Amino acid sequence: MNLARIYLPSSQIKEEIRVKDKKIINKIKNVLRLFKEDKLLVFDGEGKEYLFEIIQIKKDYFKIRKIELKRKISSSPIKIFLAFPLFRKERIEFILEKATELGVDKFLPFVSQRTIMHTPPSSLYYERWRKIIIEATRQSNRVWVPSLEKTQYLEEIIEENKYDKKIVASLQGEYNIKITKEDKNILLVVGPEGDFSEEEYKLLKEANFSFLKLSSYTLRVETAAIFLVGLIRYFIDGGKS
Repeated sequence: MNLARIYLPSSQIKEEIRVKDKKIINKIKNVLRLFKEDKLLVFDGEGKEYLFEIIQIKKDYFKIRKIELKRKISSSPIKIFLAFPLFRKERIEFILEKATELGVDKFLPFVSQRTIMHTPPSSLYYERWRKIIIEATRQSNRVWVPSLEKTQYLEEIIEENKYDKKIVASLQGEYNIKITKEDKNILLVVGPEGDFSEEEYKLLKEANFSFLKLSSYTLRVETAAIFLVGLIRYFIDGGKS
């Protein structure tokens, strides 16, 4: 039987913890129906996961005691960064959820010339998106929570030179990509529904992006994002490049 699994930030991890989060309480008491002396896993989003025991359950909190450290996983030496345009918020949520499950390490939302949204989302949206990422991390059994950057302009992402490999999904690309052992920081970019402008394509080419054609069909932004991440993850995890 799989143990229940919850997220608490590393700053809250102690020998004994009083959990007051209403959603977690509801899940533990009413959904999973756990009781005193039941065990559960707590991950901190920074590579550690602990085994805890429930020692007290009250109406507005429950208390747990640490038993042992179950997992300690170093951050992956290969990082996947996914840059995507601002567009319909429900589709952004889909990208965040599925790309987290596939192992993205950092999300980079951006504004470009043809994005539907040009105003950065409010802090409430970022808070919601962060919760979606944490839940997808929990569900997929990851112990590192991906980070979410504030919205940038596409030009700022293009100009960043910290990446070993830069790939953009494009109908103008080719059905060919090569990932080498030297590619430790991999930037993946998907364009807006209206595609990149000619000026933006020029900037991408000048910045030495590889153009990868995912399909002969026109894909939605979220479809292209998940397809691209899944493909690169396949190569990293054991596929042949």
